Amino acid sequence: MGLVVTIANRKGGVGKTTLAIALAETFVFEHKKSAVIVDLDPQSSASEILLSEREYADRLEQQNTLSGFFRSGLSDNKLNISRVLSHAKHSLSGRGTVDLAVAVNSPELWDLEYDVLRSNQEVEYRTAVKRAIGQLSETFDVVIIDCPPGKMMAAEEAVLSSNMVLCPIVPERLSVWGMDKMKDYFSELSVNHTIPPWRFVISRFVGTTTEAKRQVELIYEQYREHFLTEIVVKRIAMFRDKPDDIRTLEQFYGPAITKQLRTIAKKIESTHAQHG
Repeated sequence: MGLVVTIANRKGGVGKTTLAIALAETFVFEHKKSAVIVDLDPQSSASEILLSEREYADRLEQQNTLSGFFRSGLSDNKLNISRVLSHAKHSLSGRGTVDLAVAVNSPELWDLEYDVLRSNQEVEYRTAVKRAIGQLSETFDVVIIDCPPGKMMAAEEAVLSSNMVLCPIVPERLSVWGMDKMKDYFSELSVNHTIPPWRFVISRFVGTTTEAKRQVELIYEQYREHFLTEIVVKRIAMFRDKPDDIRTLEQFYGPAITKQLRTIAKKIESTHAQHG
C-alpha cells in the first residue's frame, strides 16, 4: 500500500494546492516513486493547473471526475478509480518512466455533498471516498490529497485514511487562528477515531521579514511538537502558465526551494516510518 499524505487546513489561501503539487513532484523526481495528486477541492485548482484546458473540459463533460465517481459509487461499489486519472505527459523533465498523475475533480462536489445529506446517504458516500483512496494507494507509491478549506465529508475521510496530515500555514495572525481550529478539529476526531500524525509546515513568508520571524517564533512556542520541520519555505511553488512547461525540478522551483522540498519529503517518510 502506498503512503497517503493529506494536505489540509480549515483556512483557505495557505498554499495547500501548491504544496500538494510540489511534494508530488518531489517524490517523483527525487525519490523515483509514482505519485498521484487527489484533487478533493471542488475549486479544482490542481486539476486546472495540471491539465490542458481542453482535457479538463472533456472530463467535466463526460463526468470523469471524482465528483462523478463518488456519485456513481453511491450505488455501485465495483467502479474503478482509473476513469478519473490523468497521467502527466508534461510536467517536469527527469522523471523517466515514473508515473505522475492527478485524480481530477469538479465544482459539482459541493452539490453532491448537499444531495448526500438530503438523501441520507452519508454512509454510502463516505464508503465511496474511502474506496477511491484505497484503490489509489494500491496503484501508486505516494497518494497526496489536496483538501478544500472548511469542512467536507470527503476531506474528513481523507484525513482518516491518511498516514500523515500536513497543514501548510502562513506566519501571520490569522494563521494562528487556523492552527487553533485544526487542533480543535483533530481533538474532536480523536474521540471516536484513531487519527494519523498531523504536522504543520510554514508555506511562505508574508509581510516584512522581521514580522514574519516574530510570528514564526510565536507559532513555534505554542505548536513546536506539531511541526514537521523548522524549515521555513519562502515560496513553496509557482503556478504554471502552461501545462507543458517542461523543466527540471531545480529549474522550476529554484535550488533553495528544491532543497527545502527534499527535506520535507524525507521528513514525511521518516515520520511515517516512526508511526508505521
